[in-house]
Amino acid sequence: MNRWLGRIAALSLGGATLALLATPGRTADHRDGAIAQDQPADIADWFLQVDPNDPSMVSLTTTVNPYTVPGVKAFFSPDVLYQIKIDNTGDFKEDLVIQVTFDKFDDVQNATFIGPARPPKVGGEDVDLRTVRGLRAQRVTFPANQTAADDPTTPGGVFTAPNGYKYFAARRDDPFFVDLIFVRGVLQITPPLAGRPPGRDLFAGLNVSVFGIELPSAAIKGKGNTIHSWTTTSRFQRTNRSTRTDPRNQGHFVPVDRMGLPAINTALIPATLKDRFNRSEPVNDPKNFGATATQRELLLNGNDAVHAQQIVDFVFPDVLTLDVTSTNGFPNGRRPPDDVIDAELSLLSKGAVTTDAVDANDVPFPTTFPFLAPEHKPGEAIPPRG
Repeated sequence: MNRWLGRIAALSLGGATLALLATPGRTADHRDGAIAQDQPADIADWFLQVDPNDPSMVSLTTTVNPYTVPGVKAFFSPDVLYQIKIDNTGDFKEDLVIQVTFDKFDDVQNATFIGPARPPKVGGEDVDLRTVRGLRAQRVTFPANQTAADDPTTPGGVFTAPNGYKYFAARRDDPFFVDLIFVRGVLQITPPLAGRPPGRDLFAGLNVSVFGIELPSAAIKGKGNTIHSWTTTSRFQRTNRSTRTDPRNQGHFVPVDRMGLPAINTALIPATLKDRFNRSEPVNDPKNFGATATQRELLLNGNDAVHAQQIVDFVFPDVLTLDVTSTNGFPNGRRPPDDVIDAELSLLSKGAVTTDAVDANDVPFPTTFPFLAPEHKPGEAIPPRG
């Protein structure tokens, strides 16, 4: 049984202005810790699901560049190593990685996907698979047109490899739907606004940059049918810049951001520890952050120590868990339409708060990979946030 489903059953809980857009928001992983100043490496959201159109396929999709206003050209960074990590043995260490890199800042960036492949090292010391000699892994390069055209035959559409793997990299509508002002008040990150009812989607009308892959579940699962997965970004240890030459990267890759479950980092990790959390590995979450997260949860659930420990025990390690034989959504993986915030508000508050009153995305989600709506075009109005 999916570990979230089992725990939920056991717990049995009851059911804009430019200035505002620039205000750091830390629900999901939009602008989280110091990463708020590094948009291309800032993981906004991440999704893991079985394709309902073909249950033999699993899609894994990451979004970065949060808060992209329509008409703004936000790009993937050629200096960032984007990764999806997969544990198929149950030890919360990556057994397989999928790496994504981009070649330049331009309207058409070439995206290179490598993997899934076994990493040379595990535990946070990321190795660029492009540098590994003799590596036998699926590798494709295709143009990632940032206009996010929907025609699969043009750059920006879905690229399908000869073996049936599907790839995507382009801008899309931000799929996260939440009343961030209300939720930040519930989580005691900011004071609640008196007299303001919930129900306004802070991310309506905004875009993100998306990369994703859909591949057979047989390519990533182990002996069983359950996988644990998370997504990360890393940068070189040093980048030397000069007015006379192009920037030069040196040293090994250093983790910058990671995401597993939506909003758990936001809710249970204090601001002073967010950067350390982002740089760490899921397997170490209980040891490094369990006590702090338990204290945070006590503030959210009315000081129920037993409930607090139960919550922390099942959200750590911070990963998405998927039964690859099931098309069910959250907490079995996560699909874009899943209202994860309502589920987590109820869990974290011990049923005292059950909804933020935002029940769906501002635009409908498509029903095929990458399952995210086209980007908002220049000139589209952004709904009010207050």
